This record gives sequence, structure tokens and C-alpha cells, in this order.
Amino acid sequence: MLQVDEAVQAALKPVHDCYISQGCAIVSDGWSDTANRPLLNFLCVTSKGAEFLYAKDTSGDIKNAQYMA
Repeated sequence: MLQVDEAVQAALKPVHDCYISQGCAIVSDGWSDTANRPLLNFLCVTSKGAEFLYAKDTSGDIKNAQYMA
């Protein structure tokens, strides 16, 4: 039986392989967690799927175009 990390890596292999042949787009979306803190998620998206990269707690930050850039 595969370990969880190995299973995740195997599931993401098509996405990773696509990075080289097609590239990827970095996208973000915002949401609030259960404590109502504003979070900004970053994902890498390819034609084979998406991979979560990072989440940032944006409490106290002004979310304007300059901040997002």
C-alpha cells in the first residue's frame, strides 16, 4: 500500500509533467477560514489539473491591485 505522500506525488505527476511541455498559470483566490480570517490561496494550473502551492493569511492587509501584484 502506498504511503499518503507517495500517493499524492503519484496523483500530481501528470500536473508536474505538464509544467515542462506546456507551462502553467499561477492563479489565486480568496476565502475566509473557520476563524473568519481572510486567506489568499495560490495554485499552479495546467491542462492536466491544479496543484495547491501556498496560502497566506492577509489579515490587516489592503487587498488592492498593487498588493495582489
